[in-house]
Amino acid sequence: MNIFNSSILVSLSFLFFTLGALFLIFVLGFRKFKKIRNTQTILLKEKCQILIAELIFDEKLSPKSAKMEAYFLQNIHRKQLLLDELMNLHKSLDGEIAKTIEQYYILKGYDKISLNKLKSEKTHEILQGVSELVEMKNHDSIQILDNLLLRTIDISLKNYLMISIIKLDPEKGLRKLFSFDNYLTDWLQLSIINILDKKKFSDPPSLVKWIDKGNSFAIFGCRLTAYTKSEKDIPLLKTLIYTNDIPLKIEVIRTLGIMDAQEVNEQLIEIYFDQEIAVKSAILNTLAKFKNPNNFSFFVSCSKSNSHQTQLLALQGINLLIEEATLNPDKYDTKTLKFNKLNNIRATKQKD
Repeated sequence: MNIFNSSILVSLSFLFFTLGALFLIFVLGFRKFKKIRNTQTILLKEKCQILIAELIFDEKLSPKSAKMEAYFLQNIHRKQLLLDELMNLHKSLDGEIAKTIEQYYILKGYDKISLNKLKSEKTHEILQGVSELVEMKNHDSIQILDNLLLRTIDISLKNYLMISIIKLDPEKGLRKLFSFDNYLTDWLQLSIINILDKKKFSDPPSLVKWIDKGNSFAIFGCRLTAYTKSEKDIPLLKTLIYTNDIPLKIEVIRTLGIMDAQEVNEQLIEIYFDQEIAVKSAILNTLAKFKNPNNFSFFVSCSKSNSHQTQLLALQGINLLIEEATLNPDKYDTKTLKFNKLNNIRATKQKD
């Protein structure tokens, strides 16, 4: 019995030793393979860079580079390597050089690689394909991206596709946005405005269309108006001050401040005391931007509020008026402003 147990123990020991040795060989072999693969990738990238440099600076590829190009085009892995290098370089270029890369991207069928990625079930591959098409300014892909947008359920992917369409064509993209059923997050809105700014696009659909769409679209319309500084929309903004939609009312008041719409100064003061704290804060911030000396007594009155937030915003308005008075003494009664400011600060400290 002991001999039998010993035999089993030896067999198990040998088995574990063998498995351990095989595992060690596998790990070492995999590391070596990975190292060789990484080295090959680095060498291939260097060849890509040589090829791209010749492509940009010479009218025609040399026989050696043409042979190298054919080598890259034979294999999907090498194609992707060259495509990645084209993308990385294109991001730092503009003008004719960038156009040369964009034309090469189409000429050699790299756009088909990007378009094929849109058919993948893996989100990261779809994102990569979309990113490549946008980077290469492939306007022919807009309809395909639009169709993908309609089929997609994932909210993050829908937002990314919407942004991509706007990048390719701001006018078409903003029109498409009207058929968008998703909530426009703050991040999405700011991303779109940033794109419009970079492309110097300043003719979005009118504010009334965004207001009619309602909800987050109405707020986005206000932000677009603030971005474009569209004075023709001020009359509509003035009527929206009385809306019962609190988030929209706050955004309207902020927009009027950004646009320096001084004509609503008295209107804002008139409605101030009937508003909730968030709206009051927006009004105080906007009035502070106006730097209207006639608002000084109003700020002093607000600084006596029981709300610490209101006190701080009122003091901010007073401070801005004091600074303005120092720079433009002819427009302000400097002594009165300073006297009232000191009294106001003392009163506030006593309350705290």
